[in-house]
Amino acid sequence: MLRTEAWWLSRMMGGILFRQRMGWMVATAVMTVALLFGVLPYEDAWLNEIRHVSGSEQRAVWKAVAGWMSYWGDFGTFTLLLSAGILFSGWWRRSLHLKRLAVATILAATFAGTMANVLRSGLGRPRPRSGLVDGLYGPSLKSEFHSLPSAHTATAFGSSLPVLIAAPHVGVPLILFAGGVSWSRMHLNQHHPTDVIVGAWIAVLFGLPLGLAVRRRRLNGDMETDLETADEPVEMGEAVKA
Repeated sequence: MLRTEAWWLSRMMGGILFRQRMGWMVATAVMTVALLFGVLPYEDAWLNEIRHVSGSEQRAVWKAVAGWMSYWGDFGTFTLLLSAGILFSGWWRRSLHLKRLAVATILAATFAGTMANVLRSGLGRPRPRSGLVDGLYGPSLKSEFHSLPSAHTATAFGSSLPVLIAAPHVGVPLILFAGGVSWSRMHLNQHHPTDVIVGAWIAVLFGLPLGLAVRRRRLNGDMETDLETADEPVEMGEAVKA
């Protein structure tokens, strides 16, 4: 069942991206590029401000916080734990909607993370901590040249966006946590602000259509024994008609 849902969601995502929302995708790409050019002249100063903390004790505390957020915001921790939690909740509540949302969450993060890793391996931008002159050095498998884009940002936002669209009351704190993960990568001197912006755009590219697909399937009416849908007679009525 989960494999079928993954295939269906992937097809829906492709349809939304390339048929129904192509204009939106181009518009967000143009806005992202414009934002990048607007940020580039100031990003060194902004990065210094993000990393600046007065006092050795405070620096140690904020570094520990950033390290904690980076660890728990990675794909192997945040994405897998979030998806597993939603999936378990779906089985517990016998909710096909939640099971589908769990699949969408891990798909969005997987697609976004894969794209981010392919891009940064090909672009070869050095990390801020490397001490190298900023630029694009070309293909490299070395971590020092994997700054653009931020994969942590791509997977954290990619995991959170489908939940934000399908279940906003849960998705809002997840998006805030994803923002914290992005901050942590800059505070630890692992990424430039523009790396984070591109990572977030990649997450939107996959997370938004997958979240819309889950919500659309729910609104079209799923025949499921879900405690939530039991309180929604209109949707259940629509499901019976379907």
